[in-house]
Amino acid sequence: MKKSIKVLILITLLSLLAAGCKREGGLYIEGKKLSFTELNNDISEFYSKFATDAWNKKILITDKTSEETDAELIRYTDLEGNVLRYEIVMYGETGKATLDYYFIKDYIYVKRLSEHYTFPINASEENMPYVLYRTFQEGIIYKEDIYKLEGKSLVKSNVKDMELPYTSLAEIEKTLK
Repeated sequence: MKKSIKVLILITLLSLLAAGCKREGGLYIEGKKLSFTELNNDISEFYSKFATDAWNKKILITDKTSEETDAELIRYTDLEGNVLRYEIVMYGETGKATLDYYFIKDYIYVKRLSEHYTFPINASEENMPYVLYRTFQEGIIYKEDIYKLEGKSLVKSNVKDMELPYTSLAEIEKTLK
C-alpha cells in the first residue's frame, strides 16, 4: 500500500514538473529570444517617438482607397519617407476590421480589431446594424513567420488564424498600385 502511494506521489510530481517545464513558443532574432519585456519596451518606445514626431509635424499621412480589397489604407511616414505604420480599415457586409501594422526594428507589430454586426448592412433600410461583438488580436511578423501574442507569450501562428490580408510592407504597397 505504501509503495503504491509513493508511486502515485512520484507520478503526480513528475506531471507537475513536466507541466511547469513546457517549452513555450517564441520569437528568435539572430539566435536571441525576444522576451515579452523587450517587445513591450520596443512597442512603448515606438509609440512614444511616433506621438512626439506627430506632435512636431514630422510624420506625413497619406490616405488611399484600394479598389482591389475595398479598404482604406492610411500610411504614416517620417520626413525621409520611411514607412512607420499602416492603418488598414476593411469594410464588409457583416463587419469591419481595422488592422494596424507598425514597422519596428526587424519585425512588424500587428493589431487587429474586428467588429461583427448584428445583421448585414444592406439587410434593413430602416435600421443600421449595431456592433454585436468585437475581437482583438495582436501579433508579430518576423521575416516569413507569424507569432500571435497570447498573454505574455509569443505563439507561432499563421495568416489564417490571425486573419491577416498582408504579411509585409511590399504586399501592402502592391495593392496601392
